[in-house]
Amino acid sequence: MRISLQTRLLLLVALLLGIIQVINLVAVTSSNRDLVIERAQDDLTKEAAVLRQAIIRENERLVQEAEIVTLDFAFREAIATGDPGTMASVMQNVRDRLDVARATLIDLDGYIEADTQAGTDLLGTEFPYLALVDEAYDTETATQSFVATDSGTFRIIVVPVLVPVPVAFI
Repeated sequence: MRISLQTRLLLLVALLLGIIQVINLVAVTSSNRDLVIERAQDDLTKEAAVLRQAIIRENERLVQEAEIVTLDFAFREAIATGDPGTMASVMQNVRDRLDVARATLIDLDGYIEADTQAGTDLLGTEFPYLALVDEAYDTETATQSFVATDSGTFRIIVVPVLVPVPVAFI
């Protein structure tokens, strides 16, 4: 069976059109993919900047509120009692007032005196982030950091209780 010239030309044109369509599809898909990736990266960069600003504002708010708490005369008086029940109650009040997950009272040696976490097994143990306590002691200002643990990532803010020098930390 012989194929006519007209049929061969038709098949050649169809083949060439098919190849052109495949090349066009690959080029458009690649271009669209690159455009989508570029836009996604731009969006993520902008969203990261917004998130960073929100975290900075929240940190500033928490630090300011914690510093206000440490200036409260009743708070200082309660800390000065040294009574474990009173200090635990005060730290519960601090936690509620600042709307944070946990509040801890740390002595000048870096040991936990009161903590709002359930149980008292932490009392008398060394605070695990002493570098923050040391920095707060040296600068007499709040220090903060994000800490990754097995149970998640947490923001830790250490604020000195000044009378007028540091006597404890929350």
